[in-house]
Amino acid sequence: ACIDAYEAEFGLPTLPPIVEDGQWNEVGGHLKHVSISKYGEHIWGVDTDDNIFYRNGLEGDWMSIPGSLKQVSVSGDGDHVWGVDSVDDIFYRNGIGGSWTQINGKLKQVSLSEDGAHVWGITPTDSILYRNGVSGEWTQIEGSLKQVSVSGDGGHVWGVNSVNEIYYRLGTEGDWIRIGGGLTWVVVSGDGTHVTGVTVHDQIFHRSGVLGEWIQIHGSLKQISVSEDGTHLWGIGPDNKVYYRAGAVELELGQIDGSMKYVETSGNGEHVWGVDSKDDIFYRNGVDGSWSQ
Repeated sequence: ACIDAYEAEFGLPTLPPIVEDGQWNEVGGHLKHVSISKYGEHIWGVDTDDNIFYRNGLEGDWMSIPGSLKQVSVSGDGDHVWGVDSVDDIFYRNGIGGSWTQINGKLKQVSLSEDGAHVWGITPTDSILYRNGVSGEWTQIEGSLKQVSVSGDGGHVWGVNSVNEIYYRLGTEGDWIRIGGGLTWVVVSGDGTHVTGVTVHDQIFHRSGVLGEWIQIHGSLKQISVSEDGTHLWGIGPDNKVYYRAGAVELELGQIDGSMKYVETSGNGEHVWGVDSKDDIFYRNGVDGSWSQ
């Protein structure tokens, strides 16, 4: 059941970020989407032609993987890879050493827990599906969402629907609870204690789990990625500039030089990958590291 439970006000002004210096360095190759494992040792991506690529960490080289996908997602331990193709068919492989196996059903977006045992997906018609790992079967979950995010431990699920309403449930056994406010995108940390989202006006909000209250974070973002422990937040601004902050609430948001359309950070925040408007690939060894090609 959907229960109106928590309220939040989203009319706060957007404050400018604190600017810091930094430098982006390009990583060879062209991709439209990239996904990394918890510690950054497994990197999967797809290019504009839906070709699939894998890289064994920053020091590795891009390797072409047979198949065609429009989106790919790797579990935190790197042992489970799921993807969807241009007609929303679903595919799975057991890490880099496995081979693609088609999974029954249709999905447009998929989210995995750290060990791959909890798979949540959104169908082309915004239906919600759950599967207990690759050996399980799809179960339809009541409700309708356009985007879903499951915590690393699989116990906390957040999502937003087509009118930007926010919902939360306690894993598969809970009921959907309506959370006050409106977001276009929401992400949850590994244990569910850090929840961050952005609004249609690119305002940024954070809460300490389901029982917390929304607190606005200074700055303006349209897309975000949060590490497993919630201490590293990377995001894309309205002008495609890249931003980083240490922790969701305590410190200010600082600008990282460069322009990106998508960014993803590893679970421990030490590995950051991004793709710019030309589908060029960039990497950074955490906020204190230097960008290297």
